Amino acid sequence: MPEYNKKYSISAWSIAPAGRTYELCLLVLFITVMVMSLSVLLSLKISNHMRFTQLAIETRSKFAMLSSINHEIRTPINAVLGYSQMLKDSNYCDVSGRDTLDKIIWSANLLNSVAENTLNFSKSEAGT
Repeated sequence: MPEYNKKYSISAWSIAPAGRTYELCLLVLFITVMVMSLSVLLSLKISNHMRFTQLAIETRSKFAMLSSINHEIRTPINAVLGYSQMLKDSNYCDVSGRDTLDKIIWSANLLNSVAENTLNFSKSEAGT
C-alpha cells in the first residue's frame, strides 16, 4: 500500500529493436501518465480523508458544546419551574400571585422547549 509523503520510482532497461523506438517511447509515456494519474488520485484521496476527519471532529465538538450549553440553560430553568410550582401549590399566594406564577411557569416551559428543540436540531445535524 502506498504511503503518504514517500517518493516512489519505477525504472526499466530495455534495448529497443530496430524500428520500434517510437512504440517504446509511447509505452513509457503511457506508463508515466498512468503513474502520475495514480499519484494525483492518491493525493486527492488523502486530502479528502483529512477533510472528512476534520469535519467529523468539528461536528462532534459543536454537538458537545451545544449539549453543554443546553445543560447549563436547562438547570436554572428547572429550578425556576420547581420553585414556582412549589409556591403555586402552597397556601402563601393569593390569586394575583398565582397568575404571576402561571406566567413564570409558562415562560419557563417555553424556554425549556426551546432548549430541547435546539438539542434535537443539533443531534439531527450531527447525525446522532
